[in-house]
Amino acid sequence: MDRAVALLKAVATSATPPSLADLAAACRLNRVTAWRLLTALERHGLVERDAVSLRYFVGYEAVQLASSAKDYGPLIRPARHALQRLCAETGATVNLSIPTHNSIVTIDQIDGRHLVTVNWVGRSAPLHCTSLGKLLLSSYPKEKLDSFLRHPLQRYTPSTLTNPARLRKEIESVKRRGYGVALGEFEEGFNGLSAPVTDRDGRHIAYVSVSGPAYRIPRERLKGIARSVVRAAEEVRRRLGQADGARESGPGRPRHRPPADPS
Repeated sequence: MDRAVALLKAVATSATPPSLADLAAACRLNRVTAWRLLTALERHGLVERDAVSLRYFVGYEAVQLASSAKDYGPLIRPARHALQRLCAETGATVNLSIPTHNSIVTIDQIDGRHLVTVNWVGRSAPLHCTSLGKLLLSSYPKEKLDSFLRHPLQRYTPSTLTNPARLRKEIESVKRRGYGVALGEFEEGFNGLSAPVTDRDGRHIAYVSVSGPAYRIPRERLKGIARSVVRAAEEVRRRLGQADGARESGPGRPRHRPPADPS
């Protein structure tokens, strides 16, 4: 058990996704023992191994365990003010989510003043038909995205993108404009917009999103709401930087471009 825990911690704390050899060396194990223990961790969903690179990531089940402990205070507390202001501006449900290797998990939610809402905390959603998922896909390297697009894409509504070429084009649009949009693609009549919170190297460390019925987030409001979401994500980034000197602003930090017209 001690050796398995050591491997899990090594996966979680590695600066880049580690290989089997990296983990065996870090934990002073021979490769056969490390492989056996990692296979057990993978079977329980505590680690995941990328099929292309063969490198390891923290698994969704580990995120679920952490979520049940509600130990996201260092991320939630600095973000709360920005989320509350975004909720007041848009009147929509606002979420703070974190990316994992192959999914996104919501860790905080601010409900608007309306009765119709969905509680996303602790839940994950499909990547190809949600605004959050498209953002995560936009961060994938080409090989990993190619691997994802080789798998069948489930159709949830008539608007769900299930054609790999069309989805790839949509992901390129997400990269250009800096935020994700999903219009009735996961559930009919339900729309969402999301923007990434980045670290000093431009990597996605969290996401800010708004969602709600199409009559509350109509197409004609998308451009204005997108500006608000991107602004809130930038505020969260700044507040996290105030709490962590490693993320202070400085030369060379990637800057968000103004939101483009989502149409």
